[in-house]
Amino acid sequence: MNNTARKSLFLHSIAAAQTRPNAVGTRVGRLMRLHAYIMGELEYFSFPENGQGVVPVPEEAWGCVIPGLARRTTNPDDYKNVLHRGKVEQVLDRNKVVLPALTGVAAIVYTKEAYLADPQTSEEEKAAFIRYKHTHCWVATMSWTGPRPPWNAWRSIFSLAGGNAAYADKSIEELVAEAQAEEAYESEWCVVA
Repeated sequence: MNNTARKSLFLHSIAAAQTRPNAVGTRVGRLMRLHAYIMGELEYFSFPENGQGVVPVPEEAWGCVIPGLARRTTNPDDYKNVLHRGKVEQVLDRNKVVLPALTGVAAIVYTKEAYLADPQTSEEEKAAFIRYKHTHCWVATMSWTGPRPPWNAWRSIFSLAGGNAAYADKSIEELVAEAQAEEAYESEWCVVA
């Protein structure tokens, strides 16, 4: 039995911002097509215990997104400053670098319980989610080249400081390994906008 029809996907403000022409990181060019693929994947996806899923997007849907990173350059003119999530960030200019071919795309999707428990979710967002009887929240879309990248250093620090409940139970060994992976990845790759 197909139970996809019973699922309802709330579009988080982060995922919505990825549809704008000036998106920082992965840009979603075909929202409704990507939405359909994600809904199809949710039919078979098993969420981890914390309810924060990284839902793989099938390769035939990768054309719905524009890569959100490129190899770092040594040319200062390739970079620009952007305001992203309340702070100024230096990123590569999407129009000045060669964007890599993608090797993966995934949607960050939370279950209802995970979304309502997320410390970043405002009371207004919770009310809207409940009012429209959503079952899941599409938080963001990520794309990559090569192996799936770790979270960036800022995101990990933010999560560790209480911004993501999944970090509460991580061991020091897990955190050190994550930091080493982030440093290695960010020395080669940079977000584009």
